[in-house]
Amino acid sequence: NIGSNAMSANTADLTDTSLGVKTVSHVEFVGSQGHIVVVAHDGRCKPLWLVSPDGAVNELCVQPEEGEVDKAWSTLDGRGVVLLCDRRLLLLTVEVPEQPAEQVQAELRPYQLLPEQAVLSSVTCVWRPGVGLHVAYFADEHAAPAPEAPRELPPPARPYTLKYFQPGAGEYSVCTVSEYSESLTLAVTTTRACAAWKTFLNHVPEEAERGEFWAVALPG
Repeated sequence: NIGSNAMSANTADLTDTSLGVKTVSHVEFVGSQGHIVVVAHDGRCKPLWLVSPDGAVNELCVQPEEGEVDKAWSTLDGRGVVLLCDRRLLLLTVEVPEQPAEQVQAELRPYQLLPEQAVLSSVTCVWRPGVGLHVAYFADEHAAPAPEAPRELPPPARPYTLKYFQPGAGEYSVCTVSEYSESLTLAVTTTRACAAWKTFLNHVPEEAERGEFWAVALPG
């Protein structure tokens, strides 16, 4: 629902049940007029859509070749969205015209390929205008135990490595974390950066969800 209690007829592309249920995985604002980039999937439709303030829904003219979008983040200047497709980070820039009759301009270009060791569910990033893309993620760099090795039950947590990529400085290892860590977030300002995450006590789901929150300072 955008701007009113009535649903626009143009939203049929995302709501018509005859087209199959579409799962909206991400919603990110672009521009200064209240436009929204929606990432939706059902296996048959294109993933990227633009919703205008009056509720009109239009498929964006550019779409990722990789197909599904795993994650999305708005850029700090509000002009675009960073997309994670498989192991590739893409930068989607959207130019929303001031006049509704004018066509929306969009460009999608590859930016960075993550290594195979990257735990994709942990990837987080911040795009700073004029600086570039800051990326943080957990990497599983330790080899799995040999099949003939003795098994320990419950299995001990595997160590992950927190990786951080800074424009102009490259990528480096920050610290070691437990594989029970998740919800990695990244905050970046002009002078400093910080990563935070939570680590559960064990891998068994429990009502208390006991664990700890961690944070580490990074170069800005």
